[in-house]
Amino acid sequence: MKRLIGFLHLVIANALSYTLSLPLTIGLTLIAFVLATFGRGKSILTITRIWAKLLFLFALRPIKVVGKEHIDFTKPYLILMNHASMFDIPLLYAVYPGKIQWISKESIFSIPLWGRIMRQLGCISMEREKLKSAKASLEKAIQGDRNASIAMFPEGTRTPNGELQRFKRGFVYIFRNTAYDILPITFNGLFSFCPKHRFAVDPRQAIEVIFHPPLKRETLLQKTDDEILDIVRQHIARDYRGTPCSS
Repeated sequence: MKRLIGFLHLVIANALSYTLSLPLTIGLTLIAFVLATFGRGKSILTITRIWAKLLFLFALRPIKVVGKEHIDFTKPYLILMNHASMFDIPLLYAVYPGKIQWISKESIFSIPLWGRIMRQLGCISMEREKLKSAKASLEKAIQGDRNASIAMFPEGTRTPNGELQRFKRGFVYIFRNTAYDILPITFNGLFSFCPKHRFAVDPRQAIEVIFHPPLKRETLLQKTDDEILDIVRQHIARDYRGTPCSS
């Protein structure tokens, strides 16, 4: 009986995801594009949060959030988290109440519709191989909205096997050129929920977001780049479970 219930849960969640989430995404993208044309960035952010929460609602998967008491959401942070699924970005929008500016590749800004929407959301165009030459873009983004946090994935790409990958140095450069504390976040369950190269969701796996206490800028500034890499990775890895977390 338990297996039957789990199978029905899987089938119903995917049916809802395909019949509701896909039209929702297309419709809200078109609305966001119209709003972007008129410079309505705040309205786009509201729509993005609604979209993100509905994705998990339609997938019949509640989100468990741990550690919010550690965070002052009125402050901007450099937000760093592990990367396991295409649902990582919606998950952050679903649980984080502050404004977020994502670090993204320049090529994504050239995609029709998305580029204009991303600019209105305050996303920062930056190539991994040319981070030092992107200082002007970073300064412009920060000056544009000093209350917005900057978010990125230190691994660079989604994990192919559920294991935490090696962290790249790009975030250290951004940390040294901003005045933000680092906010490490661990995502659990998303690799089982919807890993790379799979579009079907598995709602039987619990999804968990763990907010770790912020790492103070003044404490990290005297560290070497390698030490900062290790400290941040250790915080995210400490509560990371590549295998499904318990419901």
